[in-house]
Amino acid sequence: MEQKRNEEWALVKKQELESAAMKRSDTSKLIWSRAKQFAMEYDDQQKEDKLKVDFILTLKLSSFSLPDQRYNYGPKIKEDSAVFVFLC
Repeated sequence: MEQKRNEEWALVKKQELESAAMKRSDTSKLIWSRAKQFAMEYDDQQKEDKLKVDFILTLKLSSFSLPDQRYNYGPKIKEDSAVFVFLC
């Protein structure tokens, strides 16, 4: 009688341990899949932001002109160069 009860208890304990291990495994898979999805979304966002910055830089640089080196009569470009340095 006692041996049968111990065997049943051992079987129940083994099943509980297996279910706990399965739950940990599923949770771990879920965490990793969410992390992977987040990383992919982050990379996509970074690419979109870079394209926007490149577009803005292209617009800024198209109006960007360097002053003549001999004479300082060129257009004032402090603001544009500051934006250029900041975005690079």
